[in-house]
Amino acid sequence: MEMEKKNIAIIVLAIALVASGIGNIVFAVAGESIYGGDTRILRVSMVGDIDTIDPVDSWDAPSNRLMNQITEPLVWYDITSQSDPEEPIELVSCLATDWSYNSDATELTMNLRKGVYFQDGEEFNADAVVYSLERLMYLTNSSGELGPNDVPAFPSTLYYFADGNVSLSYRPIIKSVEKTGYYQIKITLNDPFGPFVPLLGYTASNIVSPNTPKERFLSLTEDILVGTGPFKLDYYESETEAKFSRFRRWWGGQRENGEAFGTTYWDEMVYVIYEDATTASNALLGGDIDYGGVIASLLPQAREDPNIKVTDWGTGLCYYYWGMNTKLFSQKQRLAIAHALNYTYVAKEIQQGLAVEANTCIPSALPGYDPTVSPPEFDVQAARAVMKSISGELDNTPPVSLTDDDAWRALAASADTALLSIKLFRHEGSHFNELLNAMVADNLARIGIHTTEDIQDWSTFLQWSAPGGRDNLEMWYIGWCPDYLSAFNMMNPLFNPSSDSASHQLNDPEITGWLTKMEVETDLDKRKEYAENIQRKLFDGTDALLPHIPMMYAKLTYTHSASLKNAAYNSLQDWYWAGTYMAE
Repeated sequence: MEMEKKNIAIIVLAIALVASGIGNIVFAVAGESIYGGDTRILRVSMVGDIDTIDPVDSWDAPSNRLMNQITEPLVWYDITSQSDPEEPIELVSCLATDWSYNSDATELTMNLRKGVYFQDGEEFNADAVVYSLERLMYLTNSSGELGPNDVPAFPSTLYYFADGNVSLSYRPIIKSVEKTGYYQIKITLNDPFGPFVPLLGYTASNIVSPNTPKERFLSLTEDILVGTGPFKLDYYESETEAKFSRFRRWWGGQRENGEAFGTTYWDEMVYVIYEDATTASNALLGGDIDYGGVIASLLPQAREDPNIKVTDWGTGLCYYYWGMNTKLFSQKQRLAIAHALNYTYVAKEIQQGLAVEANTCIPSALPGYDPTVSPPEFDVQAARAVMKSISGELDNTPPVSLTDDDAWRALAASADTALLSIKLFRHEGSHFNELLNAMVADNLARIGIHTTEDIQDWSTFLQWSAPGGRDNLEMWYIGWCPDYLSAFNMMNPLFNPSSDSASHQLNDPEITGWLTKMEVETDLDKRKEYAENIQRKLFDGTDALLPHIPMMYAKLTYTHSASLKNAAYNSLQDWYWAGTYMAE
């Protein structure tokens, strides 16, 4: 068996894309609701296509937001309970009712919920959970069974210790899963892993039907994902829509005579897929969509529309940054670039106030954030001084004066005269990225750096950001959101050199060492100390490693039909529709 590498990542593009008008929308034909009257259909806009319907292989937001309606985890972050972004999101029971560790935290016993069924009629029990978790172990190569030409699931590094190497099946977190009762399992770990229970709440750990193929990924075009969630997937049509219907035996639903018939108000649900955010915004403004984002330039119009509810909710958990290829650019060159960029302009002008400047890779609302970290500030003369100090590394000689703007810009006019030349990646169709790169090009010209653009689609970016393609990237904009609520989960995928998402190519043994200690540590204060050490070495001061240049944390603004009630605003930016309804 040879698996195809999936073009997938948890990276979220919170970007405004260019286009206009309303795209081709295919909605379900209205029928009759089980409640009487017309079929109740929820219409949700999604910018960017689905990349996979296999939970174990997913890291991207569109795919996760689809699969989290169909499948469920053993434990769940209750995104319906968060009323303020500064409040923690509670980790609660879901398909597991309770759990406990042994004395050395290497064995986790979980009791399972009774009376649960999969959408294909299979009963949920210990056998089903063992099958699903062993499938996860196989496809992440935690079991060591993959062949040399088989590619593990994209989020495999989540299930390895920080000193692990997925391709060699070295140091997986999970050692074994066994049935200890009809509704009880025991998960044995190779060593303690501090955030293991939260990891079970991530989409890749969701439980799938035992009829799911075990030794291959589900095909996006040929298979149907089956879980225990409130909605069944009816079909997916590429670049058009995903259609769902109510799962009437959902365990979380209302019951009559002991039988569940689903609590959700909706008979059907449609995710309408848009290529760009402007078109999606216009769909909401035009009443074709019940829930969806609105780009910054159209928010004033949305605020004035009585049929649309706009809620400014606070700072979210996603971190946006410029990535830098550390094999191509030295620490001093990265420092000069960091000093040259106008962060305030991004937050206040390009983002029109819908962002705050970032100082580290940990968002301020996430436990482990270090407010004392002070990355290089926007200071053109400081940037020029750094460039002059490393003249031996540069392609040409810097001007004598730090204040002669014309002389510095003149050098940047061509690659032949520039001090450095940098290729800026741009996501095809992204108006935001176009504006951002224009600012970066202007900022870097002020320190003698010549820039060009490489415009590629999302799939190409994912290929280039993974091992084997990274030399194609020089400087790029992207965002990152947590899989589960742990500072370790923000840092390990981004800075562990064995991770598929460490696109910057930095390999620092001290950073990896702290990550290794952090993951096995169960004392929260010590885990926080390791997190602070990592943040300071990466971003604090002029000696910082700077594989990323922190840019911003997005402010969350939720927009939807004013008639849609109980929408779950949450700092994870995940979706949960079972509790929503439309006011009559």
